[in-house]
Amino acid sequence: MVFAIDDSLLDLILNSRFTHVMKNKTYFQIIFVFCLSIPSLMTSAAQAQKYRKAASPSQFNLSYDIGASSGSYNGSSYSEVNLGLNLSLSDSFVWRNSIFTRFGSNSDSVFGLDTSLRYVFDSHPEAGDIGFHFFAGPGYRISNDKNSALFGEAGATLRAGGLAIGLGLKSLYYNNPGKRSDGTDLPKADTEVFLILAGGGTL
Repeated sequence: MVFAIDDSLLDLILNSRFTHVMKNKTYFQIIFVFCLSIPSLMTSAAQAQKYRKAASPSQFNLSYDIGASSGSYNGSSYSEVNLGLNLSLSDSFVWRNSIFTRFGSNSDSVFGLDTSLRYVFDSHPEAGDIGFHFFAGPGYRISNDKNSALFGEAGATLRAGGLAIGLGLKSLYYNNPGKRSDGTDLPKADTEVFLILAGGGTL
């Protein structure tokens, strides 16, 4: 069976389809441009992911350093030396654990561990660059009963390659400082100045 289509009906159908396509021309342009941009978007996403993967291992580096400090407590001067291990939790925070020994001519020697969370800022974070390193944060000193203390510290160092030289302040607040020989309470607060003599390295 053969169906015949009138010429006027055919023109109406074609004109209607053409008009519909023209009305939707803008949508086709948008879809076309979007399809063309897909490879570029995928490339950019892949590069960003590659950068994150390359950067992420450096966030959890271990490093060490050595230092010395001095202060005065209850009228007696003392000195401290320490060896610290630093775990970088992110670009801005470092968990530091440092073993120390304190000694003085008129005081007993003290050993212990300082643990702290430092906020850090590096003017030039890339290894090997010359730059300033700033830090500040709270911590806790684990020692015998008389010398265990909460503390806050802050300081700055100048770094050049694997070496760092700087100064800082540490304020300690003793939980139970004990008493003097005359029965009066020992001071609960103590402030020491510390010097970072040498930067260590990355483990």
